[in-house]
Amino acid sequence: MNVTLAPSLAAAVGVSPLFVFVRDPAHPGPPLAVKRLESRFPQVVSLAASDAMIPGRAFAPGQSVQVVARIARSGNPVGASGDPLGEVTYQVGRDGLVSLVIDHLMP
Repeated sequence: MNVTLAPSLAAAVGVSPLFVFVRDPAHPGPPLAVKRLESRFPQVVSLAASDAMIPGRAFAPGQSVQVVARIARSGNPVGASGDPLGEVTYQVGRDGLVSLVIDHLMP
């Protein structure tokens, strides 16, 4: 996944961490996988079963997932109003390298 930042949000980044995570849109709960990274753009990010939050709960080839990239201005992994984010739907093992643009703020 190629993660980029919309130029209009560049001032909102600072030294805040970037969280990239995978969710199963059909099942609420904790993300399937997550990474905490430095906020530098662009950057290529890959998530695998080894990034699972809960052992045994991972994504599988062919599964449709939601990938979210969020800049945590508070440094906290829990999202907050005003955090820049972007999201994209992804077909695991089928879509290859896709672009995810952080282009709006959490309400």
